[in-house]
Amino acid sequence: MNLLELGLGKLFSKGNRGRRRGSALDDLRAFPVGARREAGYQLDQLQQGRLP
Repeated sequence: MNLLELGLGKLFSKGNRGRRRGSALDDLRAFPVGARREAGYQLDQLQQGRLP
């Protein structure tokens, strides 16, 4: 599963740039728990030098 499939692509799209300052945490909390967990796992893989 990639970030676009998780719906995170909307978070980083051009239309949302500069929308509100400091909204990143609120935006992430708005995603379903499963999507946040999967995104966290994928980020951890990258931080460990592995492919997601």
